[in-house]
Amino acid sequence: MARKTKTSAARVSVGDRFPELQLAAISGETVPIPDADGALTHLQFRRFAGCPICNLHLRSVSARIEEIGAAGIREVVVFHSTADELRKYQDDMPFPVIGDPEKTHDLVPLWRSAYFVHRNVPVRRTERR
Repeated sequence: MARKTKTSAARVSVGDRFPELQLAAISGETVPIPDADGALTHLQFRRFAGCPICNLHLRSVSARIEEIGAAGIREVVVFHSTADELRKYQDDMPFPVIGDPEKTHDLVPLWRSAYFVHRNVPVRRTERR
């Protein structure tokens, strides 16, 4: 069966201004995108909660979170999983983790990607190595 593709007027592409969002983290906090204080946000879209590669990468980001913060960057990660499922794997992360099992925040052409978002700068996609 073919997967239905959602269409949204709010879809974002590289070079666009990112729309203002209020996301609910698994911790219960509300996470504004772009950052209200003007920090550059590294917005990551990840697969399911138990993805071993995602978890390995996020552990390495966690280990360097002070360095990342000192550079004026805020990490935010969105997973295609429920908040309850994410808590099993991500509850101790030092940055906001968002559960989005229905991909309601399907704002980017390639959902499993990462973008830099700032309120005054057009959207930039991070390069994969």
